[in-house]
Amino acid sequence: MRTGDDQKALLDFTKTLELKPDEPAEILSQRAELYQRMGDNEKAIADLTGSGIPGRTEGDKTPKPALSIQ
Repeated sequence: MRTGDDQKALLDFTKTLELKPDEPAEILSQRAELYQRMGDNEKAIADLTGSGIPGRTEGDKTPKPALSIQ
């Protein structure tokens, strides 16, 4: 995979996580594999531990709402 393709794939994975925050396992696994292949092991580990989900930190398993209604 070329670098441009990798960057597009990362953007696609991230956007999918934003749209489907309650179904992260497969997306995070695939994104972690891509991060690892790109040499970014820290981000790969974050995805594999769940802290790669927008709005979450490592160890936080509480689902976060995709949108905030005020």
